[in-house]
Amino acid sequence: MAPKRSMQRSMLRALTSSTVCALATVLLATPAAAAATEVTGFATGTVYRAFSSSGTALLDHFYYRYSDGDEHLRHISALPQSNGTIQIAFHDINADNKYFYRVAHQHTGSTSITHGSFTDTCIGTCTRTVTRPSPDHVFVLVGFRFYFTGDDHHIDEISVFENSGQVTTSFNDQNDDDTFVTNIRYAWVPRTRFSSMNEISGTVADTSGVRRNVTAGTAVIRGFSFNNNGTGGSGDDHIRELGIMTNSTSIDIYYGDDDPTDSSPWTYRVRYANLP
Repeated sequence: MAPKRSMQRSMLRALTSSTVCALATVLLATPAAAAATEVTGFATGTVYRAFSSSGTALLDHFYYRYSDGDEHLRHISALPQSNGTIQIAFHDINADNKYFYRVAHQHTGSTSITHGSFTDTCIGTCTRTVTRPSPDHVFVLVGFRFYFTGDDHHIDEISVFENSGQVTTSFNDQNDDDTFVTNIRYAWVPRTRFSSMNEISGTVADTSGVRRNVTAGTAVIRGFSFNNNGTGGSGDDHIRELGIMTNSTSIDIYYGDDDPTDSSPWTYRVRYANLP
């Protein structure tokens, strides 16, 4: 137990140490093949921040954390807009709790890349058919948004995955009976643009953060899932922090309320690809 908590504190210190310039867009030093843009800061409710639309923006990482305690969730968003901004949200129905956010994209050339987006209204989980330009194109996330149309709720599952031209999205509590709206933006990228494609998964208990060593490189996210597995707990919980942070040789996954030791164990899946 103690090593897990020590690791988590270390991960969080590293995560928040770069937030001195809150609410700023930060250009990060990356290889010439891609340039990363990050928005980070503190917010309340839904906000819009300046966002670079140069080239093709591929989702690199995202992270949210309530500043004071855990809450229900109604709306979560990391969705680039058409007007040079990105929509950021992480809040319950009252939208009055401050939270920290950090969202980054890798920008790469648009040659041979096809862009797409869709909006669905679903209950629990739904699947949308999308058209792959060719068998050699790879689905990569650009941005996402999930919100319940009614009240806020405990959270059991949040996910988006593409398999063989079928994109499945989930946003639900334990009962899977609440209507939600999802907005997904994505890009079909030629496989030759990536040095490798991989997936990690696992089950976590008694902590809200885990680090996994991965293939070294500059990673972009192709799909993700957070899911309470329903054993040792109620099957859904409040949320305090949620995110996937990519590093050069590891990925950090966060999903938990104020006291993960009394919550359900949770599972994660992260599908990613490395740019050269």
